[in-house]
Amino acid sequence: MNHSLTPIDFESVLHSERTFGKSFRLNETMSDHQAPFTIRPTGESSFAADVFKSSFFSRGKYIFFFESYSGEVRYDSDSPENSAVSLTLETASVVCRDPAIKPEKRREIVAMMKNQLLACESNGHVTFTSTRIQRKEGNRYVVEGSLGFRGTKKSASIELTLIKLGADRLEVDGSAQLKLSDFGVTPPSGVKDEVQVRILLWPERAQMRRAAS
Repeated sequence: MNHSLTPIDFESVLHSERTFGKSFRLNETMSDHQAPFTIRPTGESSFAADVFKSSFFSRGKYIFFFESYSGEVRYDSDSPENSAVSLTLETASVVCRDPAIKPEKRREIVAMMKNQLLACESNGHVTFTSTRIQRKEGNRYVVEGSLGFRGTKKSASIELTLIKLGADRLEVDGSAQLKLSDFGVTPPSGVKDEVQVRILLWPERAQMRRAAS
């Protein structure tokens, strides 16, 4: 019986291993660099809107919180200015938690917020997509972008502090000033045109699964 063996081309094997190893490392690096940080509600995070009262006899503000929102941060640690942010807010998730306001009054102002200011039935979401990020100093940035609200898109900017917490978590603390009239919205009776948005978010890196070869 003839048991002849096929000669092994060791140079080809070494070339394949080098090529495979280089490709594997490149894909791994690209995946780690491009993997987004996911924005979602947590017990530590908050997404709030301060609506200021206009009456001389009733100064102060109503503080509303949104319980449902999502988004992502594509963070470039080498060049943070090349990062990108997107957010989607569900308008119907707005609530008022102020214990100093009686429950009946809270229901009344939430209804005002949903029906007159947010128009939830016809406008279920508010969106923001960044177009430019500028570093101010240290971890402070100005994020410029397009804000979609009640069928109108306008330029808006958010001033925020961004801190990287290890490899897979960020802390984002920011605020923005908006005018309802910029979006064609007439302020409801008793409130001013200006609204302040405040965010405290803890985006976490989305889990990446490597396909088995």
